[in-house]
Amino acid sequence: MDNKYVDETINFGLVGCGAMGAEIAQAFKNKEIKGVLNAVYDLDTSRAESISRLLNNKPIICTKSSEIIDCCDFIIEAASQVAVETVVLESLNAGLDVLIMSAGALLDEDLRNRIYGLCEKNKCRLHIPSGAIAGIDGILSAKTAGIKEVTLTTTKPPKALAGTKYLIDKKIDLKKIKSAKTVFEGPANIAAKHFPKNINVSAILTLASGKMAKVKIVADPKTKNNKHEIKIKGKFGEIDVKIKNIPSPTNPKTSYLAILSAISTLKQAGEKIKIGN
Repeated sequence: MDNKYVDETINFGLVGCGAMGAEIAQAFKNKEIKGVLNAVYDLDTSRAESISRLLNNKPIICTKSSEIIDCCDFIIEAASQVAVETVVLESLNAGLDVLIMSAGALLDEDLRNRIYGLCEKNKCRLHIPSGAIAGIDGILSAKTAGIKEVTLTTTKPPKALAGTKYLIDKKIDLKKIKSAKTVFEGPANIAAKHFPKNINVSAILTLASGKMAKVKIVADPKTKNNKHEIKIKGKFGEIDVKIKNIPSPTNPKTSYLAILSAISTLKQAGEKIKIGN
């Protein structure tokens, strides 16, 4: 395994200083990740300042994306799909490695091709954590033989879907839901567009399998957890995976496991041993 960072100190830059960014910053403070969080950037400077105060090394507070690109080796995107279209493209164009949390942006074929092309051209790496689901290693293996179908059923408490424009436009009142109700059904690229903060898992499944996932989103007032049921069919056989996630204590729209997957991926960036494909 080629790892250009082995025996080197990585200077990380964090784009997006909300709930997820704060959890990642805490992992740096706890020395769970090999390297230094050297700079932080957020459109809301006060959030970047808050994270900078959290760390002993006091990361540089950047006021524009070009500043964080100039002082880092590796950019962590924990902001939004818009940040993928801007800061991520700028970072890859500068030859930096990038971790993307807003994986839904990659279901835009044109944007994905531009990003993959920059990785190839500039010999930099794009890291896409497995997020709030399990079984990605098996899906990558199964893809070798060919996958016929990918389905995802995501069940969340209504509050985790609150404020979603798609539901507001459809006049779906989450407060009036008394039992499990399907609020969306369709392909992953449409799900990622309408639920950018809730359904990145559908993008990860699609990218890993090479097959557009069929997605169903269910709001259930009787559940306190985010649940994902994945079914994969192909020449290899079938995969059925069920995950029951605890929401992030600071952001109910995000599963805690998604944050942990980002931290795990960042830890592997500077390690000599990698387990799984």
